[in-house]
Amino acid sequence: MASAVYGDRTVRRIIEDYFKNIFSSSGPRNWGSAINCIEKVVTLQMNLELIQPVLLKKVKKAAFEMGSLKAPGPNGFQGTFY
Repeated sequence: MASAVYGDRTVRRIIEDYFKNIFSSSGPRNWGSAINCIEKVVTLQMNLELIQPVLLKKVKKAAFEMGSLKAPGPNGFQGTFY
């Protein structure tokens, strides 16, 4: 049977212990076997392309190829504004 608990520190400790217990694992942390089962989606070639420096001319080209009345950017303005 549960009993009443008083005091901020005691209540805090009980809550912290509870959540540490339910969100912690006592098992081994060897992720290798689990990760090896996951199919790789990004190939080495794709990764090499992704880490290339961004060229201003490519950004300009993409911006000018985009339709001027397409979806607005994060600031709410469409391409035609710029």
